Amino acid sequence: ELAEPEFYPRLLQTSAVLCDGLRQAAAEAHVPIALQGVGPIFQVHFAEQPLWEYRDLVQHARQDRYTVFWKSMFERGILFNPHYQECWFVSGAHGEAEVKETLAAARDAFSAVRQSCR
Repeated sequence: ELAEPEFYPRLLQTSAVLCDGLRQAAAEAHVPIALQGVGPIFQVHFAEQPLWEYRDLVQHARQDRYTVFWKSMFERGILFNPHYQECWFVSGAHGEAEVKETLAAARDAFSAVRQSCR
């Protein structure tokens, strides 16, 4: 599968759609995030400013909000690393259906984060 000419363009497109959707869902819930990475490897941090280096991450990323988000996503069947400093990975097994399911769960999870901020 990796040798197929469309594999990597499809992987990058899937990743872009997921990342854009996560940013949009967070913005709609009024939850500030810093989503950064390259292609199918990225991180989602709950921070009100860009995180340029590890010191920024340690000082400004909200682990408590990430935990609320992770638990909410897990309850909806979406699994990724529970530690706020770890990456998310998109693979060739992920397609349009998985992205839609993930983004639907994320909308609810970002709302849960928003509720926890009050």
